[in-house]
Amino acid sequence: MRADKKRVSLNSPSMTRIRAALARAREPIDGKTLSARAFVGERTFSASYQQLLISAGLMHVAEYRRNVIGPPIPLFAHGPLVGDPPVKPERFSDAEVCRRWKEKTGYDERRKLDRKLVRPVDPILAALMGLPSRGRHFKEHHNRAGQAPAEGI
Repeated sequence: MRADKKRVSLNSPSMTRIRAALARAREPIDGKTLSARAFVGERTFSASYQQLLISAGLMHVAEYRRNVIGPPIPLFAHGPLVGDPPVKPERFSDAEVCRRWKEKTGYDERRKLDRKLVRPVDPILAALMGLPSRGRHFKEHHNRAGQAPAEGI
């Protein structure tokens, strides 16, 4: 233990509130909710109280909840661990996070629909207004670097 850290008693008022909140919970609870119910700071709970309660057998990790962006969140239950500890799931890869977001929001379908709504430039109107045509001959004549018009015209 570091010299600048204070020793924590299992019988302190904050530890008593944490144990009471754990005992009242009907299902496993995460550290953020537990610290809020016990009126203890989240960092105080996660930095010192959590490991002390687990090592004393007053609390255990019952399961893990998947977190979309970060690591899995441990859910705590009252009492010692009975049986095998829960398996901690792997984090989602960045590609998996993107794929799940696109499915949830319908991003790909909306983008495809937006592309269908964009009309090609009318060659006659483009000639009258002096806009470059986007046809085959445009690519052949402007394929050298620096001669093609800016994107978005």
